[in-house]
Amino acid sequence: MATAIPVQPPADDIDELTGIQWVRKVLQDPKRCKIHFRMYPDAFRQLHDILVQNHGLQSTREFSSVEGLAMFLWGVGTRQCQRQMSDRFRRGLWTVSDKFGEVLECVASFADAVLRPKDAHYRTVHERLEKYTPFFDGCIGALDGTHIRVCVDRKSHDDFTNRKGWTSQNVIAVCDFDMRFTFVGVGKAGEVHSMKVLTPEGRLGGMYYLVDSGYAGEAGYLGPYRNSRYHLREFERRRAENWEEIYNFHYSSLRNVIERSFGVFKARWQMMQGVSRYPREKQSKIILACFGLHNYMERLKPRTPGTPMNQWTHAWLAQNSTEDMGRVRDWIKYGVASLQLSWIPTEYVPLQVIGSGGGDGSSELDDGMKISEGCFAGNWRQVCIVSWAVGARI
Repeated sequence: MATAIPVQPPADDIDELTGIQWVRKVLQDPKRCKIHFRMYPDAFRQLHDILVQNHGLQSTREFSSVEGLAMFLWGVGTRQCQRQMSDRFRRGLWTVSDKFGEVLECVASFADAVLRPKDAHYRTVHERLEKYTPFFDGCIGALDGTHIRVCVDRKSHDDFTNRKGWTSQNVIAVCDFDMRFTFVGVGKAGEVHSMKVLTPEGRLGGMYYLVDSGYAGEAGYLGPYRNSRYHLREFERRRAENWEEIYNFHYSSLRNVIERSFGVFKARWQMMQGVSRYPREKQSKIILACFGLHNYMERLKPRTPGTPMNQWTHAWLAQNSTEDMGRVRDWIKYGVASLQLSWIPTEYVPLQVIGSGGGDGSSELDDGMKISEGCFAGNWRQVCIVSWAVGARI
């Protein structure tokens, strides 16, 4: 007969770490700090100093500013509810709720400061666009919407239920090619369709955002050709076969930055996979704060400075950005096609796109330069650049 092995009762004299002790221990280990606070210790301390000096983060008798920031980052980074925060930091629920709200206000204020373009005048062309110069030089980012799951009360449930059947906030955002968000619109119910968030008066003439086909044509919003393939996955088995598909492929390759940015954002701040049942205004601030923290992390990465924007190209884009952006899109269409075709016969290039027709069958520029009936792609690209730089009659 087997003898039962006595089980020793667990020791009851094990002291748990207090909240600030746990935070200090985590900050000593860069790997654990990255896991729990979503950033390395140096970045944490730098963020703490910015919030204290510029956005009103303070220590109280109950909570130090370091512990409060750590609790907030742990909560939004690893999707913890306030009961879990209370248990981990060994504080009362009311104390945790108050401190979480105080830190949230500071981080939301910080987000307002960082959710904007690095250069408000867009005087440089990003390195990702340089290979297309001058055709995408006016592009300053991509715009799209994403649904963030939220818990709402029964009264608001129907308003926030999206077409997929779950409650969400429909967040509209613009990001640049460094994966940093320059505009975020939050607080809209999930049933609301993605809308334009910037008025024409709020944009610079000649600049535009890449948008999907769901947005109506308007100056400042450049979309794909709707009657052709334009999703990247549609080109995996069959290459682009005409002018419009070539344009759509390159357009989608560039616009993909907004989808990748949303992916990194939601993976880093896991509360964006489901925001707890806070008041609606607080939910919106949490979402905004996480976007600001995303920008903070992206700005810590080294970036290559862009090349100066050609003022003649900018002037031409400002003059030809029609309501449907058709003229600019056609110019880009033939331009990007020229970069991957070895030879382009002129009969396939409308003269009104690259210059005014000359009487001898060539295209004549304002300074007397002429384009021959056929030319190699490299030369044709140079002609396009020159034609816009000298202000060709189009």
